[in-house]
Amino acid sequence: MAICKVFPIGNGVLQINETDDSGFHQVDAYLVIGKKAAALIDTCEHTKKMYGIVREITSLPLYVLITHGHPDHAGRGLHGFFKHGDRVFMNSKDIPILTHADPSFSSLPFAELSEGMTFDLGGTVLEAIAVPGHTPGSFVFLDEKGRRLYSGDAVGSGEFWMQLPECLPLPVFLKEAKRLRERIRECDPGIYPGHRYQADGLLKQEYLDDVIAATEEILAGRYDDAPVKTMDLGSGVIRFKEAAKGILKNYCFAPEKA
Repeated sequence: MAICKVFPIGNGVLQINETDDSGFHQVDAYLVIGKKAAALIDTCEHTKKMYGIVREITSLPLYVLITHGHPDHAGRGLHGFFKHGDRVFMNSKDIPILTHADPSFSSLPFAELSEGMTFDLGGTVLEAIAVPGHTPGSFVFLDEKGRRLYSGDAVGSGEFWMQLPECLPLPVFLKEAKRLRERIRECDPGIYPGHRYQADGLLKQEYLDDVIAATEEILAGRYDDAPVKTMDLGSGVIRFKEAAKGILKNYCFAPEKA
C-alpha cells in the first residue's frame, strides 16, 4: 500500500513523497504552481489517487511532465490525468520502457516532450532539457529564475543506476551530462531528484561535477578490477560494478557499456 505525503519546499513548489506501508521512501514527484498554471513533475509509482492529491492543492490548468519511462516515476496515477483531459508529456523514446512494464499505458495519448520546450506557469518557466543515459528519453526541467532543476533519475539522487539494459553507453551519457553542466553553470540551481531521500541534503552543481568525474574515471579504467556483482529485478539477472565520487555515494554501471 502506497502512502503519499506532501511537503512544501517554498515559492509555490511542493514535494510529493511516496512511501510504502513500512515507511520506506520510494520516490518523489514535484508540484510547481505558478500564477496561471501548474506543472506536476512525475506521478510516483503505486498511488492511483495522484490526480485527487493534486486537485486538492490547485485547480489551475495543469501540465504533467514525465522525466522518464520507468514505472516508479510514470506510475498508475497517470490514468487519472488522461481521464480528466490533462496533457501528459513524455519523450517517445521511453514509451516502450513504460509499456513493457505496464501494457495498460500502450493506448494513452502522450504528448511529445522535446528538447527546449518551455512551460510558462506564470512567474515560473520550466525548460525541458534532454539528458539521455539512464534511459534514452530522460529529461530534466530547469526553473532558471527560481534556480531549481528537477532531475528525475537523469543524474541520480546521490546514488545512480546506469546498469539497466535500457541505459545508454557511458560515453553517450558523459557527453550529455557535460552539456547539462554548461547549461546550468551560471544559475547553479539546487537539484531536486526523483529519490530525494538518497541525498544528504540539497544537491548542487558539485554533485553533477562528481557524476561527471566518476563517469570519466570509469571510462579511464579505474574500476576495471572492481568485482562484478549481480542483482535480480524480476526480469533477469543484471551484472554491474560500483563506483563512487564525492557526494555520489554509489554509481552502478554495466561493465560492457563502459
